[in-house]
Amino acid sequence: MNKFTITPTLRCTDLRRKKDGTYPVELNVYDTRTKKRKYFGVGLSFTKQDFDWIIKEPTGNKSIEYKRKEIDIKKYRINLKEEVDHAKSIAEKLKVFTLGRFTELYLKKNLNTILTVDEYFKSMSQKKEIVGTGVSYDQTIKRFIAFITERNKQKQEFLFEDITTKWLKDFEIWYVEGGSRPKSLSTVGIYMRNLRAVYNEAIKDEVVPPELYPFYSRHRNLDGYVIPKTKKTLKGITEDEIAILFNAEAKTPQQQKAKDFWLFSYLSNGMNLKDIALMRFSDIKEKHFEFVRAKTKQTRKDNIDTISISLSDIHLNIFAQYGNSKINNDDYLFDIIRKTDTKEQQFKKIKNFVRFINQHLKAFAKDNGITENISYQWARHTSTQIQIKNNVPLSYISKGLGHTKIDTTMSYVGLLSIDENKDISEILQSKFLK
Repeated sequence: MNKFTITPTLRCTDLRRKKDGTYPVELNVYDTRTKKRKYFGVGLSFTKQDFDWIIKEPTGNKSIEYKRKEIDIKKYRINLKEEVDHAKSIAEKLKVFTLGRFTELYLKKNLNTILTVDEYFKSMSQKKEIVGTGVSYDQTIKRFIAFITERNKQKQEFLFEDITTKWLKDFEIWYVEGGSRPKSLSTVGIYMRNLRAVYNEAIKDEVVPPELYPFYSRHRNLDGYVIPKTKKTLKGITEDEIAILFNAEAKTPQQQKAKDFWLFSYLSNGMNLKDIALMRFSDIKEKHFEFVRAKTKQTRKDNIDTISISLSDIHLNIFAQYGNSKINNDDYLFDIIRKTDTKEQQFKKIKNFVRFINQHLKAFAKDNGITENISYQWARHTSTQIQIKNNVPLSYISKGLGHTKIDTTMSYVGLLSIDENKDISEILQSKFLK
């Protein structure tokens, strides 16, 4: 049951006193659950005496002053009652009363407007500076709406208070087991992490009370739905296969380009293609180049590590083959994106570049007897595994990968021995330069 009180009030302080001696009337909305209150102006102002008469009609003999104002007082009493009734009808419409949600609805003055989960997703998607994250949010809410529509045989409002631990479990079963093809639990994890982020934002905005939180939280000591976390399968190719790819001749210019950028990534500790696309001439130093992972910039605001990669002849040849002509230091090194592109345009171009590399890399690998479903990401895993096998210190590997925790790097390793005198660049090249 909703627990609130809504009463008209006149806060008679010197700061609120108008030039004509009146004070603004406000609705005092009090949440009895959180013990918080909020005031809302109604566009009326009265003296304290007039306000008292409006709230309660005097009994007995009425003063001459009251009789003179009686018609106006009755009119304002009706107006104020309508305003209070309107506010109460909004509060009673809410399944769970919160000041945040009440404020949203009351200020819109529209009883048919509900701050739904999908509206929140849309809002957060638009706020996200990272275009890819916004796309992920859009895909997530589409899945949830599809679940609700199929479950209820019709589309209906998706409210935060509808999301319970059971609802989340039901969605997981529906998504993974429904349809003709089994779906991935890792995808469920992505959807649920997005929903949890939106839910936490709604709690901050007082749109939903924290005690309805449906997710498991060790920090809050809450039982609830546990978001599935699957262990990634980190795939790489063997040392012999690296040599095959390096020495094989590509059948097409497209295959050659895919091969070259895969090697570039491999020799750069598995540098992400997005990070390659974002490289600028200013990143190139005398004997090395530097970069900060885009993923790191998105998730951290301080203590951001710069990754340093030794320049090899292969790097330099790829710069010469595919690099832009230098005009300014801050120009992009490769012709993948441009400075005039919007974030949305950059996102699409990088996505298309990744698709291009993967498509032609698979064809190149298949032509040379490597039938596994290789992709550019395998460069990162292969590079790491080669370093591990050659006893490169784990701390070096972790820093080169841009990991903030050694535990993340440990997903690549078993038991390591350490020899700190290895040169990483020479190790990686030694697999094909024999």
